[in-house]
Amino acid sequence: MNDSMYLCPVEIGTPPQVCNLNFDTGSSDLWLWSTELDSSTQAAGKSSGHNIYNPKSSSTWKKLFGSSWKIRYGDGSNASGIVGTDNVTLGGLCVENQAIELASKLSPQFTKGAGDGLLGLAFGKINTVKPKAVKTPVESMIDQDDIEEGEELFTCYLGSWRDKDEKDHGESFFTFGYIDEDVVKRCGTEVHYVPINSSKGFWQFKSESATVNGRTIDRTGNTAIADTGTTLALVGDELCKAIYGAIPNAKFDAKQQG
Repeated sequence: MNDSMYLCPVEIGTPPQVCNLNFDTGSSDLWLWSTELDSSTQAAGKSSGHNIYNPKSSSTWKKLFGSSWKIRYGDGSNASGIVGTDNVTLGGLCVENQAIELASKLSPQFTKGAGDGLLGLAFGKINTVKPKAVKTPVESMIDQDDIEEGEELFTCYLGSWRDKDEKDHGESFFTFGYIDEDVVKRCGTEVHYVPINSSKGFWQFKSESATVNGRTIDRTGNTAIADTGTTLALVGDELCKAIYGAIPNAKFDAKQQG
């Protein structure tokens, strides 16, 4: 989606219904546009190209009575609804009886935007389902032995439409349970590892310096998270000024967020 969003086709239910989901490492809920939404929202969604999951059309759907969810994202957008389980297939891998969250309410950002929902890839401790959190798809893959012991990982490779003339045509993909070494070789670099602090549910790591135009800015004690669900890089004032100071004719715009 013009580098603003990376959508992956996911099959849900029996027979499968295809939903294009935003794989988001900054959250832990798998939720969908659904027939639980009011008729006007569904009509607006269909007219703008959204796929809408219908649990009544799936023989493997089971409602989790008494469970609900409500999530709010960093940009102020929010969604909420009911919870159930169904079969979820990603790239041919079927995760049976995966918890899915069906939207009954959506904020305008989602009705105006692309995608049929989100698939959270952060840690399950920040899943919003009440009264009891549900497992993420990756946690379910591990429990069901879809991911082998010792290979409890996933990777993401995010290309760009601007690279359509390159050898890989700017393709993007996720892998679950393995690292695509061919991609690593094509990149011509080594994979560097850093310790992760998952205590807050995010893929959080130390980010203690940044370099802009050869100038290193000390950020001792600073941490960052890897978030595939946003196009924004949120940084402190000093680093922000240094970045835009290196861009000719860049000016501060008080009307923009941040």
